[in-house]
Amino acid sequence: MSINCCPACASTSNHLLGWKFSGLGDSVFNYTADFHACPGCGLVYVRNVTDTGLRRFYVEECSYFEKPHFAVTSPANQKKYAFYLRFLREHGIDSVGMADVGCGRGGFISWMADNGWEQQCYGVDVDARSLPADAGAHRNVSFRNGNGLGLPFAEGSLRLLTYFHVLEHIRDVSGLLAEAGRVLGDNGHILIEVPDAENYAGTPIGSAFWFSIREHINHFTAKALAAALEARGFAVQAISRQMLETPVQLPLPNYLGAEKCGAAIAQGACHRRHRGFRSHVARGINAPGRPDLVFGCRSDSDDLGVLSRNIRLIAIA
Repeated sequence: MSINCCPACASTSNHLLGWKFSGLGDSVFNYTADFHACPGCGLVYVRNVTDTGLRRFYVEECSYFEKPHFAVTSPANQKKYAFYLRFLREHGIDSVGMADVGCGRGGFISWMADNGWEQQCYGVDVDARSLPADAGAHRNVSFRNGNGLGLPFAEGSLRLLTYFHVLEHIRDVSGLLAEAGRVLGDNGHILIEVPDAENYAGTPIGSAFWFSIREHINHFTAKALAAALEARGFAVQAISRQMLETPVQLPLPNYLGAEKCGAAIAQGACHRRHRGFRSHVARGINAPGRPDLVFGCRSDSDDLGVLSRNIRLIAIA
Protein backbone atom coordinates (compact mmCIF):
# COMPACT_ATOMS: atom_id res chain seq x y z
CA MET A 1 0.00 0.00 0.00
CA SER A 2 1.28 3.49 -0.84
CA ILE A 3 2.64 5.48 2.08
CA ASN A 4 0.20 8.24 1.10
CA CYS A 5 -2.81 5.94 0.82
CA CYS A 6 -5.90 7.04 2.73
CA PRO A 7 -6.65 4.40 5.43
CA ALA A 8 -10.40 4.87 4.89
CA CYS A 9 -11.02 4.91 1.12
CA ALA A 10 -7.53 4.09 -0.29
CA SER A 11 -7.33 7.30 -2.35
CA THR A 12 -4.02 9.14 -2.51
CA SER A 13 -3.80 11.58 0.38
CA ASN A 14 -1.87 14.84 0.58
CA HIS A 15 0.39 16.26 3.27
CA LEU A 16 -1.55 18.85 5.24
CA LEU A 17 0.83 20.06 7.97
CA GLY A 18 3.27 19.02 10.67
CA TRP A 19 2.25 19.42 14.30
CA LYS A 20 5.13 19.35 16.78
CA PHE A 21 4.28 17.87 20.16
CA SER A 22 6.62 18.60 23.05
CA GLY A 23 7.16 18.05 26.76
CA LEU A 24 6.30 14.36 26.75
CA GLY A 25 9.66 12.86 27.77
CA ASP A 26 10.23 9.50 26.06
CA SER A 27 6.59 9.17 25.07
CA VAL A 28 5.77 7.68 21.69
CA PHE A 29 4.14 11.03 20.98
CA ASN A 30 7.27 13.12 21.45
CA TYR A 31 7.44 13.81 17.72
CA THR A 32 6.14 15.93 14.88
CA ALA A 33 2.83 14.49 13.69
CA ASP A 34 2.57 14.34 9.91
CA PHE A 35 -1.08 15.18 9.20
CA HIS A 36 -2.43 14.06 5.84
CA ALA A 37 -5.80 14.79 4.28
CA CYS A 38 -7.75 12.73 1.77
CA PRO A 39 -9.44 14.72 -1.04
CA GLY A 40 -11.71 11.75 -1.73
CA CYS A 41 -13.47 11.10 1.59
CA GLY A 42 -12.28 14.01 3.74
CA LEU A 43 -10.40 11.97 6.34
CA VAL A 44 -7.62 13.83 8.16
CA TYR A 45 -5.13 11.47 9.79
CA VAL A 46 -1.63 11.19 11.23
CA ARG A 47 0.53 9.24 8.79
CA ASN A 48 3.75 8.68 10.77
CA VAL A 49 2.56 6.61 13.72
CA THR A 50 2.23 2.84 14.09
CA ASP A 51 -0.19 0.60 15.93
CA THR A 52 2.79 -0.91 17.75
CA GLY A 53 3.63 2.52 19.13
CA LEU A 54 0.02 3.20 19.98
CA ARG A 55 -0.27 -0.12 21.81
CA ARG A 56 2.79 0.82 23.85
CA PHE A 57 1.12 4.10 24.80
CA TYR A 58 -2.06 2.40 26.06
CA VAL A 59 -0.14 -0.22 28.00
CA GLU A 60 2.60 2.01 29.48
CA GLU A 61 1.45 5.62 29.46
CA CYS A 62 -2.31 5.84 29.30
CA SER A 63 -4.22 6.61 32.50
CA TYR A 64 -7.81 6.38 31.29
CA PHE A 65 -8.55 3.84 33.99
CA GLU A 66 -7.97 6.52 36.67
CA LYS A 67 -10.31 9.16 35.26
CA PRO A 68 -13.85 9.97 36.49
CA HIS A 69 -14.84 10.42 32.84
CA PHE A 70 -15.07 6.62 32.62
CA ALA A 71 -16.88 5.96 35.90
CA VAL A 72 -19.25 3.02 35.46
CA THR A 73 -21.83 4.39 37.90
CA SER A 74 -21.87 7.95 36.53
CA PRO A 75 -25.47 9.03 35.74
CA ALA A 76 -24.24 10.64 32.50
CA ASN A 77 -22.59 7.41 31.36
CA GLN A 78 -25.65 5.38 32.26
CA LYS A 79 -27.78 7.72 30.11
CA LYS A 80 -25.40 7.03 27.23
CA TYR A 81 -25.66 3.28 27.79
CA ALA A 82 -29.46 3.56 27.70
CA PHE A 83 -29.26 5.53 24.46
CA TYR A 84 -27.02 2.90 22.84
CA LEU A 85 -29.33 0.07 23.88
CA ARG A 86 -32.38 1.89 22.51
CA PHE A 87 -30.53 2.52 19.26
CA LEU A 88 -29.67 -1.16 18.90
CA ARG A 89 -33.18 -2.32 19.64
CA GLU A 90 -34.66 0.21 17.21
CA HIS A 91 -32.63 -1.54 14.51
CA GLY A 92 -33.70 -5.04 15.52
CA ILE A 93 -30.56 -5.97 17.45
CA ASP A 94 -31.19 -7.44 20.91
CA SER A 95 -29.71 -10.12 23.15
CA VAL A 96 -27.13 -11.55 20.77
CA GLY A 97 -23.61 -12.65 21.62
CA MET A 98 -21.51 -9.49 21.59
CA ALA A 99 -18.24 -7.84 22.55
CA ASP A 100 -17.46 -4.23 23.43
CA VAL A 101 -13.97 -3.58 22.04
CA GLY A 102 -12.10 -0.92 24.00
CA CYS A 103 -14.45 -1.52 26.91
CA GLY A 104 -12.38 0.22 29.60
CA ARG A 105 -13.98 -0.50 32.95
CA GLY A 106 -16.78 -2.46 31.33
CA GLY A 107 -19.63 -0.13 32.19
CA PHE A 108 -21.58 -0.62 28.98
CA ILE A 109 -21.74 -4.42 28.97
CA SER A 110 -22.45 -4.55 32.72
CA TRP A 111 -25.30 -2.10 32.22
CA MET A 112 -26.59 -4.17 29.28
CA ALA A 113 -26.63 -7.31 31.43
CA ASP A 114 -28.55 -5.42 34.12
CA ASN A 115 -31.12 -4.24 31.58
CA GLY A 116 -32.30 -7.35 29.82
CA TRP A 117 -29.45 -8.36 27.50
CA GLU A 118 -29.50 -12.13 27.99
CA GLN A 119 -26.70 -13.41 25.77
CA GLN A 120 -22.98 -13.40 26.53
CA CYS A 121 -21.33 -9.95 26.74
CA TYR A 122 -17.54 -9.73 26.48
CA GLY A 123 -15.42 -6.72 27.28
CA VAL A 124 -12.04 -6.41 25.52
CA ASP A 125 -9.35 -3.84 26.21
CA VAL A 126 -5.64 -3.57 25.46
CA ASP A 127 -5.06 -1.89 28.85
CA ALA A 128 -5.37 -4.66 31.44
CA ARG A 129 -5.38 -2.06 34.23
CA SER A 130 -8.77 -0.83 33.04
CA LEU A 131 -10.47 -4.20 33.15
CA PRO A 132 -12.50 -5.21 36.22
CA ALA A 133 -11.03 -8.08 38.22
CA ASP A 134 -14.27 -10.02 37.78
CA ALA A 135 -17.79 -9.59 36.42
CA GLY A 136 -19.39 -9.41 39.86
CA ALA A 137 -22.96 -10.69 39.87
CA HIS A 138 -23.26 -10.69 36.07
CA ARG A 139 -23.39 -14.32 34.94
CA ASN A 140 -23.23 -13.40 31.24
CA VAL A 141 -20.38 -10.84 31.42
CA SER A 142 -16.66 -11.57 31.12
CA PHE A 143 -13.54 -9.58 30.32
CA ARG A 144 -10.51 -10.34 28.17
CA ASN A 145 -7.25 -8.52 27.61
CA GLY A 146 -6.76 -8.04 23.87
CA ASN A 147 -6.75 -5.57 21.01
CA GLY A 148 -8.91 -4.80 18.01
CA LEU A 149 -6.38 -6.11 15.48
CA GLY A 150 -6.36 -9.58 17.07
CA LEU A 151 -9.60 -10.24 18.91
CA PRO A 152 -9.66 -13.25 21.29
CA PHE A 153 -12.67 -14.88 19.60
CA ALA A 154 -13.22 -17.63 17.06
CA GLU A 155 -14.32 -16.94 13.51
CA GLY A 156 -18.04 -16.24 13.22
CA SER A 157 -18.57 -16.56 16.98
CA LEU A 158 -20.33 -13.25 17.72
CA ARG A 159 -23.26 -11.28 16.28
CA LEU A 160 -22.44 -7.77 17.50
CA LEU A 161 -19.23 -5.78 18.03
CA THR A 162 -19.26 -2.28 19.50
CA TYR A 163 -16.47 0.30 19.22
CA PHE A 164 -17.11 3.47 21.21
CA HIS A 165 -14.34 6.01 20.55
CA VAL A 166 -11.88 3.40 19.35
CA LEU A 167 -11.36 3.96 15.61
CA GLU A 168 -9.92 7.45 16.05
CA HIS A 169 -7.13 5.76 18.08
CA ILE A 170 -6.24 3.06 15.51
CA ARG A 171 -3.79 3.48 12.64
CA ASP A 172 -4.72 0.28 10.79
CA VAL A 173 -8.46 0.90 10.39
CA SER A 174 -8.70 -1.60 7.53
CA GLY A 175 -7.05 -4.30 9.62
CA LEU A 176 -9.37 -3.62 12.54
CA LEU A 177 -12.47 -3.89 10.34
CA ALA A 178 -11.14 -7.04 8.67
CA GLU A 179 -10.74 -8.58 12.12
CA ALA A 180 -14.27 -7.50 13.02
CA GLY A 181 -15.55 -9.21 9.88
CA ARG A 182 -13.73 -12.42 10.83
CA VAL A 183 -15.36 -12.57 14.27
CA LEU A 184 -18.89 -11.63 13.19
CA GLY A 185 -21.22 -14.30 11.92
CA ASP A 186 -23.44 -13.86 8.87
CA ASN A 187 -25.55 -10.73 9.24
CA GLY A 188 -23.63 -9.74 12.35
CA HIS A 189 -23.57 -6.04 13.18
CA ILE A 190 -20.92 -3.51 14.08
CA LEU A 191 -21.71 -0.35 16.06
CA ILE A 192 -19.17 2.47 15.93
CA GLU A 193 -18.96 5.87 17.61
CA VAL A 194 -16.25 8.42 16.78
CA PRO A 195 -15.78 12.20 17.08
CA ASP A 196 -17.50 14.10 14.26
CA ALA A 197 -14.60 16.02 12.74
CA GLU A 198 -16.85 18.04 10.46
CA ASN A 199 -18.37 19.63 13.56
CA TYR A 200 -15.16 20.42 15.47
CA ALA A 201 -15.50 24.11 14.57
CA GLY A 202 -18.94 24.24 16.17
CA THR A 203 -17.54 23.63 19.64
CA PRO A 204 -16.50 26.55 21.90
CA ILE A 205 -12.88 25.42 21.86
CA GLY A 206 -12.65 25.12 18.07
CA SER A 207 -10.76 22.70 15.87
CA ALA A 208 -7.23 23.03 17.25
CA PHE A 209 -8.15 21.35 20.55
CA TRP A 210 -9.30 18.18 18.83
CA PHE A 211 -6.15 17.90 16.75
CA SER A 212 -4.00 18.38 19.83
CA ILE A 213 -5.36 15.20 21.42
CA ARG A 214 -2.24 13.26 20.57
CA GLU A 215 -3.75 9.79 20.61
CA HIS A 216 -6.45 10.77 18.11
CA ILE A 217 -4.89 9.48 14.90
CA ASN A 218 -7.96 9.67 12.64
CA HIS A 219 -10.42 12.55 12.30
CA PHE A 220 -13.42 11.07 10.52
CA THR A 221 -16.01 12.58 8.26
CA ALA A 222 -19.14 10.47 7.88
CA LYS A 223 -18.13 9.71 4.29
CA ALA A 224 -14.71 8.47 5.41
CA LEU A 225 -16.13 6.12 8.02
CA ALA A 226 -18.72 4.74 5.60
CA ALA A 227 -16.01 4.23 2.95
CA ALA A 228 -13.81 2.31 5.38
CA LEU A 229 -16.69 -0.01 6.30
CA GLU A 230 -17.83 -0.57 2.73
CA ALA A 231 -14.27 -1.41 1.65
CA ARG A 232 -14.36 -4.32 4.11
CA GLY A 233 -17.72 -5.64 3.00
CA PHE A 234 -19.96 -3.90 5.52
CA ALA A 235 -23.20 -2.22 4.47
CA VAL A 236 -24.11 0.94 6.37
CA GLN A 237 -27.50 0.58 7.98
CA ALA A 238 -27.95 3.80 9.98
CA ILE A 239 -26.08 6.97 10.93
CA SER A 240 -26.73 9.23 13.91
CA ARG A 241 -25.06 12.57 14.69
CA GLN A 242 -25.75 14.30 17.99
CA MET A 243 -24.45 15.34 21.38
CA LEU A 244 -24.52 13.06 24.38
CA GLU A 245 -23.67 14.23 27.87
CA THR A 246 -20.60 12.80 29.59
CA PRO A 247 -19.41 12.99 33.22
CA VAL A 248 -17.16 15.92 32.28
CA GLN A 249 -19.67 17.63 30.00
CA LEU A 250 -17.79 16.48 26.92
CA PRO A 251 -20.24 14.80 24.55
CA LEU A 252 -18.17 13.93 21.50
CA PRO A 253 -19.10 13.75 17.79
CA ASN A 254 -20.67 10.29 16.78
CA TYR A 255 -21.34 7.65 14.04
CA LEU A 256 -23.19 4.33 14.50
CA GLY A 257 -23.49 1.03 12.72
CA ALA A 258 -23.19 -1.32 9.80
CA GLU A 259 -24.06 -4.92 9.06
CA LYS A 260 -21.90 -7.62 7.51
CA CYS A 261 -22.72 -8.98 4.03
CA GLY A 262 -26.24 -7.61 4.20
CA ALA A 263 -28.44 -5.61 1.86
CA ALA A 264 -28.79 -2.52 4.03
CA ILE A 265 -28.79 0.84 2.25
CA ALA A 266 -26.14 3.45 2.99
CA GLN A 267 -27.79 6.79 3.61
CA GLY A 268 -26.58 9.51 1.24
CA ALA A 269 -26.63 12.24 3.87
CA CYS A 270 -23.47 10.83 5.40
CA HIS A 271 -21.45 11.71 2.28
CA ARG A 272 -21.98 15.44 2.01
CA ARG A 273 -20.23 17.60 4.55
CA HIS A 274 -16.49 17.00 4.23
CA ARG A 275 -15.94 19.61 1.49
CA GLY A 276 -13.77 22.41 2.78
CA PHE A 277 -12.92 20.50 5.95
CA ARG A 278 -9.23 20.19 5.07
CA SER A 279 -8.76 23.92 4.52
CA HIS A 280 -10.66 24.62 7.73
CA VAL A 281 -8.30 22.32 9.64
CA ALA A 282 -5.25 24.08 8.28
CA ARG A 283 -6.71 27.48 9.17
CA GLY A 284 -7.64 26.37 12.67
CA ILE A 285 -4.30 24.79 13.52
CA ASN A 286 -2.23 27.54 11.94
CA ALA A 287 -4.28 30.37 13.45
CA PRO A 288 -2.39 33.51 14.59
CA GLY A 289 -1.00 33.11 18.06
CA ARG A 290 -0.79 29.31 18.02
CA PRO A 291 2.47 28.26 19.69
CA ASP A 292 4.93 26.30 17.59
CA LEU A 293 5.18 23.61 20.28
CA VAL A 294 1.97 22.07 21.54
CA PHE A 295 1.78 19.86 24.61
CA GLY A 296 -0.56 17.08 23.52
CA CYS A 297 -3.98 17.25 25.15
CA ARG A 298 -5.41 14.05 26.54
CA SER A 299 -8.88 12.86 25.69
CA ASP A 300 -9.18 11.71 29.30
CA SER A 301 -9.05 15.31 30.57
CA ASP A 302 -11.35 15.79 33.56
CA ASP A 303 -11.69 19.58 33.70
CA LEU A 304 -13.40 20.42 30.40
CA GLY A 305 -16.71 22.27 30.25
CA VAL A 306 -17.53 22.04 26.56
CA LEU A 307 -19.83 20.12 24.27
CA SER A 308 -19.06 18.50 20.95
CA ARG A 309 -20.76 16.16 18.53
CA ASN A 310 -20.31 12.46 17.80
CA ILE A 311 -21.08 10.29 14.82
CA ARG A 312 -22.69 6.91 15.44
CA LEU A 313 -22.89 4.35 12.64
CA ILE A 314 -24.35 0.84 12.54
CA ALA A 315 -23.56 -1.58 9.73
CA ILE A 316 -24.11 -5.21 8.86
CA ALA A 317 -21.36 -7.63 7.92
